[in-house]
Amino acid sequence: MGETQKYFKSQTYDIAKRTVNTYSHIYYRYNYYSVPEKYISEKLNIRSNGNIMEIYDSSFNLIATHELSQLKGEFITKESHKPKMKKNPTDSEYTTMTLDIGESAYLFYKRLRKEKPASYHRVMRGVMSLSKGYPKETMELAFKRAIDFNCISYSSLKSILKNELYNIPYDKPDSPIALGFYNPLRAYDEMTDIKADMKTDIMSGE
Repeated sequence: MGETQKYFKSQTYDIAKRTVNTYSHIYYRYNYYSVPEKYISEKLNIRSNGNIMEIYDSSFNLIATHELSQLKGEFITKESHKPKMKKNPTDSEYTTMTLDIGESAYLFYKRLRKEKPASYHRVMRGVMSLSKGYPKETMELAFKRAIDFNCISYSSLKSILKNELYNIPYDKPDSPIALGFYNPLRAYDEMTDIKADMKTDIMSGE
């Protein structure tokens, strides 16, 4: 008789072991049942009477109880088992993070927050993730170009970095941007074409 069966000392229960998947669920009788996130990848002990399932850790401490579903392929998740949402940085924290990169990074953030109050947190997560792959000096140049061309978005910043547009000299656009007559995406297309021509010239020795 195994350790688990000795502990439960009952023939009226279905006894088993299950490993917690990366979504903090275990698979049992065609369904997935949640456990606290900290048990991911651990092997847990289960006992069930066919209606209720109890889940125990390796020391046989009860960590979760579920009513068994009669359906198949269901994810049964308790609210208390859901990962806690990470808090968004405060304005002060964003200010510190962006000023650490440079003045243009800070100005980009302030513009973004003003123009996209409902989504700026999501955009800033992407922006700060981008900043991990480039030197601060490069990021600062990219932020400045994005501001000058009125492209306050993650996709524009990513395009500037990917195409190395921060290295290409440019004249700062005039006021038509503010009036909505200037197409910044067209400018980026033109810059990308210029860059491609520059590379072709270098390769051909011209």
